[in-house]
Amino acid sequence: MAFLTCRQLFGTLRGWSWLLGILSLLPVVFLVYEYQVFSAWAKQQAENGGFVCGTGLAGLTLLCALVAVIFSLPALVCAVMAYQYAPSPRGLMRKLEVLVVGNVVVLLALMFLVSAIDYLLS
Repeated sequence: MAFLTCRQLFGTLRGWSWLLGILSLLPVVFLVYEYQVFSAWAKQQAENGGFVCGTGLAGLTLLCALVAVIFSLPALVCAVMAYQYAPSPRGLMRKLEVLVVGNVVVLLALMFLVSAIDYLLS
């Protein structure tokens, strides 16, 4: 298998779909890191009798979910367009690729919706 150059990969809609799909996961990684930092801080505050409020973390969850959806929707559009432009005998892996990108968009949109409801109710 030959390696693709950057120009070959990102000169196509499929390459942009991969790039945007990877970028859509970065806010989730950032949120996990911030949650770990917040949990350690909250534990320290609780041991010392301090006050802990999670509203900032709820807002950060909402922001990260929104950024993830903003990156993943164009990834889905690029994946569908790349699938449409592919030659007629499309392989199973191409169909699975579009389904995976589509499911990521749906899961991130659900994360955004749940975090928005949680933020509004808190």
